[in-house]
Amino acid sequence: MKLVKHTGGRFVFQLTTREQRLFMGVTGLYPVIPAGARKLVRQIGSAQSAQIDESQHLLEEALAEQRGANQRHLAEFLGDPQRVHTTKSYTRLTFAAAEMEWLLQVLNDIRVGSWMHLGSPDYEAEKRLQVTEENVQHYWAREMAGAFQSVLLAAMDASQ
Repeated sequence: MKLVKHTGGRFVFQLTTREQRLFMGVTGLYPVIPAGARKLVRQIGSAQSAQIDESQHLLEEALAEQRGANQRHLAEFLGDPQRVHTTKSYTRLTFAAAEMEWLLQVLNDIRVGSWMHLGSPDYEAEKRLQVTEENVQHYWAREMAGAFQSVLLAAMDASQ
């Protein structure tokens, strides 16, 4: 994936056919962060328990709505011929800066969610992580999401 044009707040990226399949594959995994993975607090006193439970429920509802909106937006975006133009040998993606920031959030969900599914390894555990048949999809998704994030961030940095 490479930036081929940046003008007037619009970014145009070109992907090879293989990169396009990888991009569609990784974005097709969204959302990856498990529901309920975000907690308001870790330990609480019993007096605050009911209030925290209600707040946690509201947080989970809001996050579910956001994930649903992101899924719909992603499907619309990737299905829009004005934004995604595919030929026999390449695909061109056209983004506004705000859309790139939104896509970075989607890719971050995939990256962080995949890391969580791998057991949230720290640096030392990461070095010992064995890629297996059971975890290869999460390992792959984390790495691909990170690679696409890097390209988008580099393009944003170069435009400033």
